[in-house]
Amino acid sequence: MGVGVRPGRAGQGGAGRSLAGRPVGGAAVTWSTALAAVALACAVLLSWPVRLVPGGTLPTLRWPRPRRARAERRARSARAGEACSVLAEELRGGRDPGSALRWAGEVCPELGPVVQAYDLGADVPAALRRTGVAPLARVAGAWQVAHRSGQGLADALEAVADELRLEAATRRVVTAELASARATARMLVGLPVLALVVVTWSGAEPWRFFLGVGGALCGLAGLVLMAAGLAWIERIADAVEARA
Repeated sequence: MGVGVRPGRAGQGGAGRSLAGRPVGGAAVTWSTALAAVALACAVLLSWPVRLVPGGTLPTLRWPRPRRARAERRARSARAGEACSVLAEELRGGRDPGSALRWAGEVCPELGPVVQAYDLGADVPAALRRTGVAPLARVAGAWQVAHRSGQGLADALEAVADELRLEAATRRVVTAELASARATARMLVGLPVLALVVVTWSGAEPWRFFLGVGGALCGLAGLVLMAAGLAWIERIADAVEARA
């Protein structure tokens, strides 16, 4: 007696399911979602490293705004150092202090109120200090000492300019060294993700581990540790830059 087979039964059982009876399409979508989430998290860590900042009893996360403020402050200091050199050169060339200040103001816009104070006969050192730029405060000290002691203003400003150039060169070296350390740290953060991608391309399924509760917790703990490591390195680097 022949055995009848209903057409389509086998096709219905194998079209959308694996041998274990799990939906193949759903698992693929889940793996893609997990991969995208981890990649996005790593991109955030590599591009915008956050810092752990003590705030009360627990550390809080914030974006590295102080670094941008420090960069702006250094740009102002660099302009002030160049303006100090221009002042010394112009005074040695025979220009009067007012003309020298105007020439230096072309390089350093922060000197605008100082030029106005000189034209009005006001206190120039006080105007220099009110700019809030540290190198200009040193220029104010040199200006004040030169007028009180009778020493040449050009010599005093040239000495200040030499000191500022030396400090700027030191800061550039420190910044370059710290940039290398930061780049190495971010590269190390990306290595685990690269390893998972390579293993996946080789035919294994490492992402399946992260689909469970335990794997998800391990992945979350890994991301937290990576963020903490980057934050620690950034904090050390910021402290070194602040002292440079």
